[in-house]
Amino acid sequence: MKIFHNQIQKGFTLLELMIALALGLIITAAAIQLILGSFITTKLQDANAQIQDSGLFGLEYIVKDIQLINYGNDNKFEIRANTENGGLVLNTANIVATTVNGLPVADLVSQSNGLSNMEEIESDQLTIQFVAPIQMLNCEGVNVRAGDLIVQRYFIRDDTTHLSLVCDANIPTPAQIDEIIVNSDGSEESRKIDNPPQKKPTILNGLGVNAQVIIPRIDQFKVLIGGMDNNGAIAYYDIPTFKTKPNLKAVAIKLSVLVRAENIVSSQNINPAQEFNLFGIESLSGFSGSLSDQTAANRIPRQVYIATVALRNGLGENDD
Repeated sequence: MKIFHNQIQKGFTLLELMIALALGLIITAAAIQLILGSFITTKLQDANAQIQDSGLFGLEYIVKDIQLINYGNDNKFEIRANTENGGLVLNTANIVATTVNGLPVADLVSQSNGLSNMEEIESDQLTIQFVAPIQMLNCEGVNVRAGDLIVQRYFIRDDTTHLSLVCDANIPTPAQIDEIIVNSDGSEESRKIDNPPQKKPTILNGLGVNAQVIIPRIDQFKVLIGGMDNNGAIAYYDIPTFKTKPNLKAVAIKLSVLVRAENIVSSQNINPAQEFNLFGIESLSGFSGSLSDQTAANRIPRQVYIATVALRNGLGENDD
């Protein structure tokens, strides 16, 4: 006798398959979102670390040199807009040299007409000078003898793909120079003689070439000068305004840099139309504004860094 068994095939219904598929897609989407979020967070952390390194270390480097402003300027301890050989180079009255090779004198002095990535706000150029207190390196990495004059200017340069804050310095005077000797028979010969350091050289060479990058990828560099009147009151002025106030004594400098990261970060928290307050004061005319490029292609992390430097070589009184 044959026994027949009914074989019934069992499986998922179409509705169950659709529900399972939907749940799978939701879980996958959540996982992808989590991975993308972690990726963006990592990029933001890297960008912020990059900005912090550039901003903090760059400003610290500049501050150390600014603290030497006016060092070695004989008895002219006060720093004013018209101080002879003054540590703040604001106009030609501050420059003792009669010849400046490599750069027009008008381009050497501190001014406010530089490159910028901010809308309708030009960047500043800060030019300082001091006598090297010890053997040291200038901002271009060149060795300078103690007692030799150092002139340095900080400005924003276009490095093709981005703007950079750079420093340009004069060439130090040589330790030896050639001297022409006339012999008794009328012939001439050249010999090396020692050349002492020059705190007031009549010729400045090398300015305008080989500037060294201090802060790469920068959008703005701004300077305020703290001026003290005869009553001891201090107020801060931009470079052009301070130049018009020769009776004020410069006692401090405020620096502000707007530094950006290298790459775009696809985060909605980065607003390319954001307003930046360069000195921490909202809507301060000439020092608050937005970027010139406010498109999504400029969604790059940015940060403002501010430093205040007391001019310790400009607080005394003249002895003469």
